[in-house]
Amino acid sequence: MATEVSARCPAPQPNINHLDYSSNHLVSWHRNGSPTLLGMPSLEEKHAFAERLKQALTRSSKKISSAAELALQFNLRTTGEPVSAQAAHKWLVGTAMPTLDKMETLAVWLDVPLQWLRYGIPESATKPRKRKAKAGDLGILSADEAELLARLRAMPEVRRKLVLDLAEQLALDGEMWAG
Repeated sequence: MATEVSARCPAPQPNINHLDYSSNHLVSWHRNGSPTLLGMPSLEEKHAFAERLKQALTRSSKKISSAAELALQFNLRTTGEPVSAQAAHKWLVGTAMPTLDKMETLAVWLDVPLQWLRYGIPESATKPRKRKAKAGDLGILSADEAELLARLRAMPEVRRKLVLDLAEQLALDGEMWAG
């Protein structure tokens, strides 16, 4: 009899992964038959997403002042399942994150890169830079630029690297919101 049951209801294979399309999560099946969702966003990731969403909403031309308004405006733009005001509220307070298809709708609507909205990474950070500046590209320096360059050259290598990293980050931030 046990053979018949196992033939009709085979136990899941250990550690077999598959994508659950209803939630966009990777599921791992364990020997005991229980599923574990892989790639679930942590509470920190949810909070960081909420901050980026609020930042994008404040920069949006359509000012959103409540979760109900966010849900309404989102639902006007999505081709998928609509969201409730409660779901939008969870996005805003960082207790939940939307599925990938909903996040794509948000990114298009708010005119922000999807990877920035999801992960906080500017789109241009993953693209190779066009080219590094060369000495001949500088032209004539202003007095402020010459002073900045003199101070930069006087710094220890570690501090110069920090200043260059900061300048790069500021340039990426400027690229992200330009347009």
